Amino acid sequence: MMSYQDKIICSCANLSESKINKYFESKNNDVKSFDEFLNETKAGTFCTACRLDLETIFIQKNISDVNFQKINFNKNLSFKKKIYNFVDSFFPKLTLQNQNYFPILHVNDIEFKQSIWITNMEIISDRLKPKIKIDDVGVTINLYNSLGSKVWTTKDIVNVNTRGIFDIPSEKILVNDEDISVGWIEVLRKFKLNCSKGTTRPQIMIYTENSNCAVHGQDIAHTQGYYYSSIFRPNTDIQILSFINPSEKQLDLVLEPPIQVDNNFQNSNSKLITFKIPPKGSMIHNINKDERFKNFDGKYFTLSWKGSGKYKSHIYCVSKNFRYISLDHL
Repeated sequence: MMSYQDKIICSCANLSESKINKYFESKNNDVKSFDEFLNETKAGTFCTACRLDLETIFIQKNISDVNFQKINFNKNLSFKKKIYNFVDSFFPKLTLQNQNYFPILHVNDIEFKQSIWITNMEIISDRLKPKIKIDDVGVTINLYNSLGSKVWTTKDIVNVNTRGIFDIPSEKILVNDEDISVGWIEVLRKFKLNCSKGTTRPQIMIYTENSNCAVHGQDIAHTQGYYYSSIFRPNTDIQILSFINPSEKQLDLVLEPPIQVDNNFQNSNSKLITFKIPPKGSMIHNINKDERFKNFDGKYFTLSWKGSGKYKSHIYCVSKNFRYISLDHL
């Protein structure tokens, strides 16, 4: 059984709290910069979901006073990005708009709540609080249906040391009389000042009759394709892939035939499935209704897809009665 000190802090780098403790012991608790800590441990350099936890641990463990406003992340930048940064150094800094994306479901005759949470708290360290600027953040949330039409929007300001909770009216994404409808949310954040984003990374909270789950938002990057692996249990749960196309161009996706991981089995009659997602549109693929999964019951599988463009993929795993639900980004 994993002890408290062995709990994983950064899953991407497989870095546990005990490994972090050993790292600081080897440095006599005197690491010159937060940048050095990240580069040497590789923590927080992939998905960055653990970055806030790492900052807190660094503050608690390290004896050196560090200015987080001057952290340098330029070591692994492309040559083009370095040129951009050089040009930017001659101009005053401007606040940028940050964007995150989430899928939204509406299920007929099933009640569950979906909300966006944005928390804007000050730095907990009295030593660093004067050095890390936190400001009120302007928030815009746009809701789109599967066809790419904007069906709802709201704007607000989340002040420092407050939390904004925005309930999403999922009934507005209904297009056809389908059992499960999909849409997506665009969350835009903009600060008045050039400051730290702090704790304002948006989270989506989903509440059902017997459960709740949360996942943080992410920006969109250019993607060639990806995959999803799990166990096919059609009598126990429903697995639903979600795809968001926030661009102004149609997105063509191709789902490869599923593969049984244990014995590399693939149905001989499996075929490619092609989807066309309209600009600003979205779609879902209900794995339980995919006929290519015949003979996969109880088997560990991998499902891959190809599609060049900027899009986001997520996976829902829900119980048959939708009383339990989980959501994660891929």
